[in-house]
Amino acid sequence: EYGASWTTSYTPSSTNEYAGQVLNVLDKLEYNVNVERYSYYPTDTGGDNGWVRELFWDSNYLEGTAPAGTVYKRVKPHLGYDSSVQATPNWWTPSVQTPSIGFATLQDGKYALSVTNGNGDTTASLVVMMLEEDGTWTEVGSITDRSEFEPTTQVVSLSSDVEEGCTLKLVLKGLYSDTEVESSKFILPRIHTLDDLENLTFDEGTFVTKSVHTYDYDITDEATQTSGMQAVDGWDIVTNGNARASGQYAWGADYFLGSSDYKIPATSSEGTTEGGALGIVSVWTAETQYTQSVTLEPGYYDLVIPVYNASGTTAFTKNLIGFIDDSDGTEYLLSTTTYPVGEWTQEALSFELEQQTTGRLSLGYTAADAGSGSMPHLFIDYLSISHEPYVYAPTINSSTLTDGVFSLSISNPNGDSTASLTVLTQEEDGSWTEVASVTDSEQLSLEELSVTLPEGVAEGSVVKVVVGTLYSTRTKESQEFTVTEFKELSALVNLSFDEGTFVTKGVHTYDYDITDEATQTSGMQPVDGWDMAVENGNARAAGQYAYGSSCFLGSDSYLAPAVNSEGTTDGGAFGVVSVWTAQTQYTQSLLLPAGEYKLEIPVYNASGTSAFSKNLIGFIETDGTEHLLSATTYTEGEWTQETLSLSLEKETAGKLSVGYTAANLGSSKMPHLFIDYIRISAAGDDEEEEGLGSVPSPKPDPDAYYDLAGRKVTRPTQTGVYIKAGRKVLVP
Repeated sequence: EYGASWTTSYTPSSTNEYAGQVLNVLDKLEYNVNVERYSYYPTDTGGDNGWVRELFWDSNYLEGTAPAGTVYKRVKPHLGYDSSVQATPNWWTPSVQTPSIGFATLQDGKYALSVTNGNGDTTASLVVMMLEEDGTWTEVGSITDRSEFEPTTQVVSLSSDVEEGCTLKLVLKGLYSDTEVESSKFILPRIHTLDDLENLTFDEGTFVTKSVHTYDYDITDEATQTSGMQAVDGWDIVTNGNARASGQYAWGADYFLGSSDYKIPATSSEGTTEGGALGIVSVWTAETQYTQSVTLEPGYYDLVIPVYNASGTTAFTKNLIGFIDDSDGTEYLLSTTTYPVGEWTQEALSFELEQQTTGRLSLGYTAADAGSGSMPHLFIDYLSISHEPYVYAPTINSSTLTDGVFSLSISNPNGDSTASLTVLTQEEDGSWTEVASVTDSEQLSLEELSVTLPEGVAEGSVVKVVVGTLYSTRTKESQEFTVTEFKELSALVNLSFDEGTFVTKGVHTYDYDITDEATQTSGMQPVDGWDMAVENGNARAAGQYAYGSSCFLGSDSYLAPAVNSEGTTDGGAFGVVSVWTAQTQYTQSLLLPAGEYKLEIPVYNASGTSAFSKNLIGFIETDGTEHLLSATTYTEGEWTQETLSLSLEKETAGKLSVGYTAANLGSSKMPHLFIDYIRISAAGDDEEEEGLGSVPSPKPDPDAYYDLAGRKVTRPTQTGVYIKAGRKVLVP
């Protein structure tokens, strides 16, 4: 830049001297290989730099250019753009960015790819390669004209022999480097325009034969003009009237849209003159919308919509281009509210449907509170739809331990469309490592399957399952699952809270309340057979108490009852109290066969009449489904016989749970609960059977015997361990 503010100031003494200096500068610019384009930009007359314009023009600006201006005008630059004279510093080589394939479109039986290429006009070539059956790659499309690389997104047309399901990649070479980079592989999805849809390209039916006003009172010649929304084959008009104009226009048609200033472009978004487009304009808050009803199968949908704006830069209120789910009103619409004037904008919209959905394809927009001179006059070239079938997430139902090795029970709704199923385990650093996979096609086709894990996967490991299908490039993951030894019902232990060790100290809710460590403790105490499901700490007290024990729960005012729910002093109970929103919960992993179940739970409240936030007594499935008691208050000083029923349609893993979540209240308000036992019985058990596989609770008949499966035995005839009066006894 000659004479810029950061160089030494120079003012020629005459117009001829200035003309000579201009010629010298132009000569340097013209033949400098590092300059592609240049321009003088003198400032307006006035101020310190007013002389610049005066030296280019004659004194009154009417008779023509001054000598300097004449020199500048006569010089015809030969260097618009010439790659042969380009030069770059030998110490600098631009890095080559890896391109990527965004999505595919299908028009007139030929595919095209939308490609993102951040190298711009430093790209030498971009080639699309297709994988052949013998493992070789064949070129099926390319861009070699450097002028097409200026935008970040390019469209590459593919040869007619490219079909859905083939594998593609991009190979790009930079202009200043011999390095070639390749994109990730891309599987061309199944693309169709859905057989029951019509006129998505706006080439069918009748084009407008009159110019279209936004208001009927603007019509001056009914033979050549009309107003409002015009009929479009295959599409329904939602609301017609003034303040809107629309219709199907042939490319280059002389009929205006809205008013005489706004007309359809001469060619389509692909540069052709065949067919036409849907033209739309709305003004003064009106809504112009065309729809077409369609039922879409579950899957992933990509819509491509080229949009041209003939005029109008004011943002409209709402874009109505997309898909509307009629079942619940969910809208999948473009968010764009402004479009550059005089250009095609390639719009793309993606959404997914988990189930078959009936709705409407929609085109149009809702205007802002502005008129025709401000609102966009849009022309839509076509609406293309690509579809991939939906991939359903798998579910890990349970884990079982056999001979020291875990296996997972997995539900996979994708069935025989499954292409891959992989089990990953989480490492300590948070990364995921593959530990098992299914390759057998027959097993992959099953909706319920079992996968054995390697010996290194131990209890407590976190795993997930990833599936891919034959007809989609996408994958789906299960929820994370903690590997657990889920017990059979008959293997559950200590459901009557008689086994193991009873508390031998009073249990405070807060550790700072302890005054004598020999006789007092705090928090959640160990209970045989049960896991603490929450982190231990203050604001909770729990443990296994013998009936009539002098060890308190929460504080010295609250003690276990003297007798159990059956009136005997045998055994013990699970005691629990939570305060100030804390959660106290113990669980035991369990695998239940499909069926109907009944849980019986006697609950005693030593003190506290305020309601807690959530009852945690019951059964919780691994997927989070909860079967819990609803009671949040219990009568003080009484046993309440709770009953919970649950129905399982299939074998279900989960956790038996006891405890509750406190309200925002202290120990004097929150219930101090004691649970006598949990008895589980399956539908069809007669009254004599005490919980399929459960350890029975004490019964009114202290002389009765029960086997370890919970069945009443009239008289033991075989040597073994039995239950009598709530305790295990050995019969020789």
